Amino acid sequence: MNSVKIVAGKGGFGGPLTLVPTATRNKVVSITGGGIHPVAAKIAELTGCPAVDGFSTGVPDNEIMVAVVDCGGTARCGVYPKKKIFTVNVLPVGQTGPLARFITEDIYVSAVNESCITVLEAVDVGAAPSAAAPSSGVGMKSVTIKAGKGGFGGPLTLVPTATRNKVVSITGGGIHPVAAKIAEMTGCPEVDGFSTGVPDNEIMVAVVDCGGTARCGVYPKKRIFTVNVLPVGQTGPLAKFITPDIYVSAVDASCISFADGSAAPAPKPSAGTPTNPTSAPKTKAQAKEEVAKMNEGKEKNFATRIGIAIGGIVNKFYAAGRETIDITIKTILPFMAFVSMILGIISASGAGDVIANTISPIASTLPGMLIVSFICAIPFISPVLGPGAVIAQVVGTLLGVQIGMGNIPPQYALPALFAIDAQVGCDFIPVGMSLGEAEPETIELGVPAILYSRLITGPIAVLIAYVFSIGLYS
Repeated sequence: MNSVKIVAGKGGFGGPLTLVPTATRNKVVSITGGGIHPVAAKIAELTGCPAVDGFSTGVPDNEIMVAVVDCGGTARCGVYPKKKIFTVNVLPVGQTGPLARFITEDIYVSAVNESCITVLEAVDVGAAPSAAAPSSGVGMKSVTIKAGKGGFGGPLTLVPTATRNKVVSITGGGIHPVAAKIAEMTGCPEVDGFSTGVPDNEIMVAVVDCGGTARCGVYPKKRIFTVNVLPVGQTGPLAKFITPDIYVSAVDASCISFADGSAAPAPKPSAGTPTNPTSAPKTKAQAKEEVAKMNEGKEKNFATRIGIAIGGIVNKFYAAGRETIDITIKTILPFMAFVSMILGIISASGAGDVIANTISPIASTLPGMLIVSFICAIPFISPVLGPGAVIAQVVGTLLGVQIGMGNIPPQYALPALFAIDAQVGCDFIPVGMSLGEAEPETIELGVPAILYSRLITGPIAVLIAYVFSIGLYS
């Protein structure tokens, strides 16, 4: 098999991605409305890996090398990046949708066509990895830190060395419990960054409690592992430096584990063995004793505790406001601009008269709407109509204009809505089931079952809406 490099196309985001197939992770999954997309076929051809239609065949997450999607900005863009699976979007879509915070340049690339894919080198998928894991300092242990609930980034693997072994706590004074836990498990000394300066080349990890200001990105910019105890993602003036390979957030003590899964041994120096205090790293016991002496008499006073509590409340409100503005700018405003553009084109081009003569007779009768619903729900058509909800948006806008002009009776607005939306979500079925951690066999049987069920539920929804719209506008 070959490894390949994929770069973003014109107007795209993210990447470049380097795909290296292994003995277990070697499936190219195409989730593009049914069938194998040409980009997925190209990746499979160049790598020598099998291409799989994600709509007809379920694939376990640990076998997927890359997922190819055609998402226009819905949740599907971020589902596989959230699972740390390489994602290739054939549409020019960046960090958008409800899972935007998981869409990062190291795991996602968009606007990809066949010219964006190049071969790097052959890979022996049966060979064991040749690179040895980095060794830690004497008496020290490596740990893995994952994101907590609502967090971003990671997992990070911290490997202390003889020189880079300081756990720096920059959390308003004192040693934060997360920093203390990391120091205890690694056997590294913890340092209060507010009272003691530490050279950058000695910091193994910085623990912060930043709600979204520059502090989130200061240490990632220096390529220093950063652990944020608050659930904050890529934000602030240094957001571009906050990437999942160097930063993790919403971390508490339960998010920290040993990298090898073993218990931390208590270091026991051999009797009679000379030690060099200037070069040998401190043991865990020495580090804890040193920190205890350093923090002795430094209990937080009342004013400090009040300040920290107020800071936590302000951070929560700040994060909520930032999230609201982010969704408004990336999702709501583009949709409003799109609808405005469609209305402008219809009005300026005179297409409104043509549409009135073609769509109005169909959308103004119950049989016509049932036919539209049935067509939209046909299993091999509905996944194609679904991506980005573009078709439903355009047709919905056109019908709204015609209802406003009086060409379609207003009581048909509700059944017409269900008629043109029979295909909604059909492109998301395998992704949604995967997000719910369904078994591959469940996905394989569930996708066609749901697609065919739409042929029944679509027209029924129109009939129900028609009944409830009787007398609605009289």
